[in-house]
Amino acid sequence: MGYYLNSTQVYSLYESETKKPYFVDKTAMLKELNPLVEEGKNHICITRPRRLASQ
Repeated sequence: MGYYLNSTQVYSLYESETKKPYFVDKTAMLKELNPLVEEGKNHICITRPRRLASQ
């Protein structure tokens, strides 16, 4: 069984996730990515920084 994105149950689950200490809101990235998609650039790579190994 799936969830409807605009249902109250899913909204409350999402809201509880946003209150966790390590939640990162990446919606601002869409402002940067949308123009690339509109230009027809089909391959976009998004990576995260790697942790440096302690020596």
